[in-house]
Amino acid sequence: MKTINSSDVIFATVTQRGATLYNARLSGLSSMADVMRFLHKALAGAVGMLTLTLRNGTQGWSRRTSFKLAMAEGVQLSLF
Repeated sequence: MKTINSSDVIFATVTQRGATLYNARLSGLSSMADVMRFLHKALAGAVGMLTLTLRNGTQGWSRRTSFKLAMAEGVQLSLF
């Protein structure tokens, strides 16, 4: 997996079935876990299979992955 440094500018887009649910420019995050924690809060109320596209504008890489948000005694996050 590509690295993320706290000084990097990350562009994150979350889609579900082709519709954009969230689109933001992030900074100050230092790991994929930080990105997922941030998105967990930002996507409160969303459920189902989602697609995350990350682009690191500082390092020049991009990554696309799917993950599932489910409601069950709080929100659980799974990354596939």
